[in-house]
Amino acid sequence: MAAEDKDTELINTGVEWKGARTGQEGTDLEDKMDGLSRRWDFKEGGDLKLGTMMGVYVPTLQNILGIILFIRLPWITGQGGIIQALVIVLLGCSASFLTSLSMSAICTNGVPKGGGAFSVIKESIGPEFGGTVGCLLFLSNTFGLAMYVLGCVEILQGWITPFEDVNVRLLGAIVLGILFVVVFIGISYISKASMLFMAGVMLAIFSIYAGVIEHAIDPVKSEGLVGLSGGHLSDNIGPKYENGYSFGVMLAIFFPAVTDPLAGSNLSGDLQDPQGSIPIGTILAVLTTTAIFCFQVVLVGGSVDRETLIEDQLILTKLAWPVQEIIYIGMLMSTLGAGLQSLAGAPRLLAAIGRDGLIPEFAIFNPPAGKEPRMAVAFCAFLSCCAVMLGSLDAVAPFITMWFLTCYGIINGACAFLAYEKIPSFRPTFKYYNWKLSLVGSIQCFGMMFYCAPTWYYALMACSVAIGIYFYVQRQLGLQASGHKQPLCCGLIKAPDDEDLEDGEVAEEGDWRSGRRFMAARESLLALKPGDMDFKYWRPFILFLAKTSMEDGAYVPQGGMIHLVQQLMKRGKGLAIVGGVVEGSFEEKHEFAETAMLKLHEALVERGIEGFPEIICAQSRYEGYKTLVTAKGLGSLRPNTVMLGWPTDVGKMTSEDEDSYSSLCSYVATAKKTLLICKGSEMFPASHKGQVGGGANAGIEEKMTGTIDVWWIFDLFPSNGLMLLLPYLLQQHKVWKKCHTRLFAVAAPTTDLSKLKTLLDTMISAGGIVVQIEVMHMDLDEAPRFQAGTTVRRVSKSQLHDINIPPAENSNVETAKKDGTVHGGGGITGLLAEKSGNSPLVVLTLPKQRKGQSSGQWLKSTEELVAPLKRCIFVQESGHEHIQFSSD
Repeated sequence: MAAEDKDTELINTGVEWKGARTGQEGTDLEDKMDGLSRRWDFKEGGDLKLGTMMGVYVPTLQNILGIILFIRLPWITGQGGIIQALVIVLLGCSASFLTSLSMSAICTNGVPKGGGAFSVIKESIGPEFGGTVGCLLFLSNTFGLAMYVLGCVEILQGWITPFEDVNVRLLGAIVLGILFVVVFIGISYISKASMLFMAGVMLAIFSIYAGVIEHAIDPVKSEGLVGLSGGHLSDNIGPKYENGYSFGVMLAIFFPAVTDPLAGSNLSGDLQDPQGSIPIGTILAVLTTTAIFCFQVVLVGGSVDRETLIEDQLILTKLAWPVQEIIYIGMLMSTLGAGLQSLAGAPRLLAAIGRDGLIPEFAIFNPPAGKEPRMAVAFCAFLSCCAVMLGSLDAVAPFITMWFLTCYGIINGACAFLAYEKIPSFRPTFKYYNWKLSLVGSIQCFGMMFYCAPTWYYALMACSVAIGIYFYVQRQLGLQASGHKQPLCCGLIKAPDDEDLEDGEVAEEGDWRSGRRFMAARESLLALKPGDMDFKYWRPFILFLAKTSMEDGAYVPQGGMIHLVQQLMKRGKGLAIVGGVVEGSFEEKHEFAETAMLKLHEALVERGIEGFPEIICAQSRYEGYKTLVTAKGLGSLRPNTVMLGWPTDVGKMTSEDEDSYSSLCSYVATAKKTLLICKGSEMFPASHKGQVGGGANAGIEEKMTGTIDVWWIFDLFPSNGLMLLLPYLLQQHKVWKKCHTRLFAVAAPTTDLSKLKTLLDTMISAGGIVVQIEVMHMDLDEAPRFQAGTTVRRVSKSQLHDINIPPAENSNVETAKKDGTVHGGGGITGLLAEKSGNSPLVVLTLPKQRKGQSSGQWLKSTEELVAPLKRCIFVQESGHEHIQFSSD
């Protein structure tokens, strides 16, 4: 057929299909395009697409109408009586029904893709839960297949005499081989075989009903068959448990009959219309099977005496009309049909998990586009064959039930959470859904899991398996996000049907916790008041002004000083924004800015910095920095500290750059933010091993030892204690842990040093920080960069009088030049070299630019001041720091 004829045929098919659904002619352009799109649907899961009946309703019926209906349900009726048997049926079926409602909501929240329950859950609540549910369903279906095969073997050996002496394992392997051949050939043969098996099961059920009617009309009391009557119903209405059985045991035995209402959704990739087929097909199948179970309890319970119900597990073969072979055929078909659906659904789950890379080891089971997952089918058959070789699944069967209940509990709970949080992305079109029903379903599933388990630790072990898979998938996602592994990246790499993404583009995955995190962040931000980040609850919220290469957008290392951000966060538990600037207009540079943003994010991840990258476009780097200083933040949550590096080569700066840098420092003060300027003749230490060397990982790997020196020069208690808090925060990190803090307080000659030291000891010790204090005199003309008069913060006027320091508002140079002992030799620069030349870090106040002093002179003067030091942090206070260090 020519391509044009094929397209025309497909268009006509689509028009007829859509017209049938909507009741319209289906002749407009939208209908034709919808029909043409079926070409791509045919390619996704094979050559055939299934409808509601064959794709959902029949597979679900087959999985539920299993051997328990024919062998165990009459026995349960005899043990528990008609009333309790009905309660058991309704409990099990209600769990399936509530799970079906939740799956209907999830399936109508977007178009489900191949992979069934795994796919829709992964897309709705994130890959961790999707992978967990997918793996548990895969295991349950795979080992459930072995259970169906062994059930089939028991039927054959009980019905056909020549099979009685055949080895169970050999006969099971033959039956499994037949199912494997049918599934391996393709989906079309599965659907044809499914109808045959379903017909046999329904014929057996109708044979039971016919037998009930026949014995009711002509009651012949033989072999325990008494005929349906009110008296017999009354006799069997109550319980009569024998041999230690109880209601809980009966519920545990019956529940595997209704453990897989998701059989249809497991074939979502093979459905014509998953959104329309899965809800109606699954719910109708669950309601149908519920009715069948209930009818059988009442009809059989009223037609057979109690002793026969308990003792003869094949009583239905004697009750059937016209011949008992119909029941044997029905039981055989039920086990084969359920096994067939398990072997068809489990490999598709495995292939979907492998395709998305949640478990990289499963990637080999991902088939080429448009092909059947035959390798996954072979693997599932192999696992089931191993279980069949055990000869009995009595020890494994409880775990199958536990895993199914765990899956359904997760599905219901997640659906209830998404709906309760009113997450905008969760918009199911299924109108009969309510989150309260999902919550009830989740509680019921987990409750039944512990109630039905032979012992409580069976349920606990099932939960442990689920938790283990969850954290393994989460770890794989973390490794992929950090770039340590590059498998098929769990949906983060463009999938074939992500038409809105270009090759290699990243596609974001959902996360079940994102909605809760957003709501918690929203509530906290709205409750945060302007003063909440001050006083004793102060935390560092640092805006680090980074350099960005204008050639490739990469972060330009600044002597490793960016590691200070992470090191301050260790105990400070604050926040950090690392901002860079791309010079140019946003219209011209927005793509380059996006590249720079990604590279800056990679730089933060490499260094283990918990923060947010930000890149903006501006006409100049310093103008961009100013924008970041004033614009970043949300509500009252705004950076309170700005950190930047000292110019690399002050001598080569242009006058324009000198003025821009000086202006930026003043701008930060005007914005009422603390400024930290980092400078070092040696690189700052990296936070972790491997973050060393040059290039992207600039920094040195070294555990610092010695002292972190804090200098108060003619300004006692500057920044309201922040200069002492910085060393304390750094010392909580392993890099600076072996360092201790020294405080050098430089005062004017008139100051009583002994009283000053006593005062400082008292105030600082009250703040809970261990500091070695040293006080000294110096003439103000020996430290011209700090000539502002000696002042003390947080001290009353009476205390200032005791140590012979005038109040700050009356201080002046002349007062400081009265008689007194003065430190001699080299001024403040020499003193810094003498006391702190070997210290790994020095913290001191940023000298102010004096009146009449140019920006270049100020920069050179400040650089000369700290030239002898290894590393230093200049602190420019904002006047709004509030750190509690004393009881005042």
